[in-house]
Amino acid sequence: MIEFDIALFRAQIKAFSDAAVYPDELLSLMWDMATNYISTDDYGVLSGSARQHALNLLAAHLLFLSDAIVAGSTAGVVTSASEGTVSISLDAPESKSALSYWLNQSPYGQQLLALLRSKSTVGFYVGGYPNSKNFRNGKGRFG
Repeated sequence: MIEFDIALFRAQIKAFSDAAVYPDELLSLMWDMATNYISTDDYGVLSGSARQHALNLLAAHLLFLSDAIVAGSTAGVVTSASEGTVSISLDAPESKSALSYWLNQSPYGQQLLALLRSKSTVGFYVGGYPNSKNFRNGKGRFG
């Protein structure tokens, strides 16, 4: 089971290292929220320091979005802006899924998405020879 390490979080995510602006209680709250999305159980291809880093990135992502909401920011990429009578056009980042769209809204979410993709690019195969089910043998049959 992965536990929250505030010192490690502050070392990995420098933007939230100021304890006066981001107290331990706030970081702990965001990390707890992150555990609703990523399990603290240490198993699978996302294990050990990779799981700890993923949880820290997700907590930072949630904190970044929270700060953006408080500041009145909206999600999306600014495509055009004007000054007289104020006009701003936003475009959603290109994404293949709602999760990808959500994570692309912060640099921490983008790092998390890259980490998750790097850890899950290869499927799993259990039992037998991996190629025996995919290729025809000398008699023209699969496997």
